Amino acid sequence: MLAQIFTNLGVLARGSDRVEDAKRSYEEAIALFEVLVRDGPENVKYRLGLSRASYNLGSLFIIHLNNIRESKKYLEKARALYQGLVDDTRPSARIVPTCQSVWPDRVRLPVSSVAG
Repeated sequence: MLAQIFTNLGVLARGSDRVEDAKRSYEEAIALFEVLVRDGPENVKYRLGLSRASYNLGSLFIIHLNNIRESKKYLEKARALYQGLVDDTRPSARIVPTCQSVWPDRVRLPVSSVAG
């Protein structure tokens, strides 16, 4: 997915000290993920992608650009998005089966959730 590619490019640019390239990549990723989330708000992957890109840009602003105001804006956005994922994640959400396949010995559904 193109939005995730831009996030990954941002990570690579940041790791290579190309801060402006990282910033542009994260901004592009956020713009693309926002469209995806708007069109498919139930899609956990899109929401998680938007959360990650927002967090990455927020941390870039504080660590590399010393811009507290912009950092706070994106980090608060990321926090709200992550909180929404936590609030919305139920056994029927796609994130639970994914976690169960990766960590089958760590992710357990409550008995009442399986029955309902």
